[in-house]
Amino acid sequence: AGRAVTGGELVALLDTCNHKPQGIRDAAIISLLYSSGLRRTEAAGLNIGDYDTAALVRGKRNKQRSLPIVAGAAAALGGFLYI
Repeated sequence: AGRAVTGGELVALLDTCNHKPQGIRDAAIISLLYSSGLRRTEAAGLNIGDYDTAALVRGKRNKQRSLPIVAGAAAALGGFLYI
């Protein structure tokens, strides 16, 4: 089973992300996963059209829910989407 990532582990993960497009993408994904509690498959299933100030997430058995994006994750996603 999975486990929660500690604050120190989150900082260490984000510190490894550089300012190249791949690093910006990785920081956005890490921020979104950490702040929202999305499952890996839910995050992988997101489309650009699903994102506004919230994300439309399709979960288990195709159930949909709207998930608010907190400020830090929104900034990271904005940085990635507008590279």
